[in-house]
Amino acid sequence: ILYSALRALGPVDVAVLGTTRDGLPVSPDPGLAAAFFPDAASVSRVACDALAVRKRSAREKLAYNLRRFLFVSRLYAPDPGTAAALECLLTPEHRVVAVRYALTFCQSGLAAAPGRRVFDDIGDHDDQKFAAAAEAARGRGLRRRLFAARVVPAIRARLIDFLSRASFLWYATPEDVLPIPGPATGVLPNVPFALTIPADLPPPSSSREVLFVGTFSHTPNQTGMRWFLKECWPLVAARDPGARLRIV
Repeated sequence: ILYSALRALGPVDVAVLGTTRDGLPVSPDPGLAAAFFPDAASVSRVACDALAVRKRSAREKLAYNLRRFLFVSRLYAPDPGTAAALECLLTPEHRVVAVRYALTFCQSGLAAAPGRRVFDDIGDHDDQKFAAAAEAARGRGLRRRLFAARVVPAIRARLIDFLSRASFLWYATPEDVLPIPGPATGVLPNVPFALTIPADLPPPSSSREVLFVGTFSHTPNQTGMRWFLKECWPLVAARDPGARLRIV
């Protein structure tokens, strides 16, 4: 949706932060362009270690999460290589730079400047995710105290610092708005996916299955499913022992 809106304004160059081909700072991606951005002026991948998607062992995941919690300032500091690569891609003709997500903006090192406006569509910000995780950890355990006293305030402070360099910030709900002086703000509610449902599908009342589809690397999905399994599914199973829950 964001890309379509930008495309209506003029030519769009797309940069996807994460893993690049052959470890290059910048690499074109014709496949991504054909699949998602067929009318873009260009589509490039820009190397960014913090946003790289890779398989991690259990030990690597533990080390990664410990770094996220204990060294917040490093995670939210601009990546020098990423910032340099983006500056090479940007030209005076790029009068608007639109960024998806708060962490992406922090890693990019971008800032508003004369002749260039920088917008950020924040989505979920990590202080909210970790605050929800702390709330889910009932009791007064070490994890909850660590999150509430150290991690959440540190992340929020970093976000406020870096996001103040933008021109405009989008939020999904009024409750998401951070107290950031400087940038203008707006609330743009999430738009649900619209699907065409075949007319020959059986009515929902004939099924005894519940299907959940979502990526479990997204913390709100984990939190929501744990809550559903604890608070809701026992009631469903008691009412209908033949009911099944499928998690994809």
